[in-house]
Amino acid sequence: MTVWKNEPPKIYDPLLFAQCPTPEFLRVRVEQKQEEFLADDYAKPSAFTPTEEQKQKWNSLSTEVLLDQLVAERDYSWTRRPDKLFLIRNNRWYRDDALQVPISLVEEWKKRLTQEIADNKDKKVSETEKAAHVLDWGSRFLSNLSLYQIAYGLHFYIDERGNTGYDGRKTDCEMMPFAEYAEATLKNYRVLRFYSLLSEEQRALFSKGSLLVSQLTPEQWAKAESLLTLTPSASREEAAKSVLTLVPLSEAKTFISFSSFQIQKPMMLPELALQIVLPLKSTN
Repeated sequence: MTVWKNEPPKIYDPLLFAQCPTPEFLRVRVEQKQEEFLADDYAKPSAFTPTEEQKQKWNSLSTEVLLDQLVAERDYSWTRRPDKLFLIRNNRWYRDDALQVPISLVEEWKKRLTQEIADNKDKKVSETEKAAHVLDWGSRFLSNLSLYQIAYGLHFYIDERGNTGYDGRKTDCEMMPFAEYAEATLKNYRVLRFYSLLSEEQRALFSKGSLLVSQLTPEQWAKAESLLTLTPSASREEAAKSVLTLVPLSEAKTFISFSSFQIQKPMMLPELALQIVLPLKSTN
């Protein structure tokens, strides 16, 4: 990615480009100075037109000074070619490209998720099964994607090929199949980081609720200890024999409310924490 290095504006005027879309500024500048520009743009359509005061201010300044403030405000960069053409780059284009999830992974995960949804149709999913979903999908995402890809590229993924893209008649969950799983991965990031340290044998025991604290390495226990919801008082012998388990940190909500509408979460994946269960004391 090429991001041109530009100088910060020597004097900053907060009203210089206030409310003015970049294309509108460039249109006026072409009329004022007959200069040429080639620019990327993320701006939404706008009915705003620059004020006369803004136009007069622009006309009194060099294009270089104007562009230095514009790029500082809007995360752009600019350069000028030998043929005098100004090039303006929206740096977000290139960062957002890096947030995209490889299509091969998307296709693989969509098939797997579609099959899981079909298998669970008309079935009441237990809290234990929901926790397993979080561990399974979260581990898969974190081993292949960055947190930024999960938060943006995966969470907001919509298949826009053919007629399967945005449809105002559908819910967000129908259009964005990974949204809930991406959210659950992010809010359970620390638990998933602990889970990633477990061996296959430890994971199998953990999923069955039979992983002993004594079977953890010092590094694993250091991660686990900070995730405990409650640490009961126990002797050294009791603590060594205690079992490490997963528990929902809070009740999962069926709906998220946004003033006048609601979005239903089909799986209601919970936020998780760890707890240790002490062995039952003998009555003898």
